[in-house]
Amino acid sequence: MSASKTKTVVRRAAGMEDYYLELFLRQRTYEIYHKTKDGQTISLSALSDEHLKRIIAMKERNEVADIESHLEDCAIIDKDYNE
Repeated sequence: MSASKTKTVVRRAAGMEDYYLELFLRQRTYEIYHKTKDGQTISLSALSDEHLKRIIAMKERNEVADIESHLEDCAIIDKDYNE
C-alpha cells in the first residue's frame, strides 16, 4: 500500500511584495522561457515543479563555478601584481 502524496496549502495574508508581484504577473506582456541544451524553448509556466527545481539547482551550481573561476583569476592577477 502506498501513501498518496498530498500538497498542503498554507494560507497567509498578502504583503506588499505579494501585491506587487501579482500586479507584475498580470501586466506582463511577454512569455519567459527556458532554453535547453539542444535549443528547444519551454515556457516556464509549462515546467513541472521538479523540472523547475532541477533547473534552479543547475543554475546555482554554474553560478558558484563561475564565481570560483573568477576568484581564481583574481588570485593569479594579485600574485602577478605583487611579485
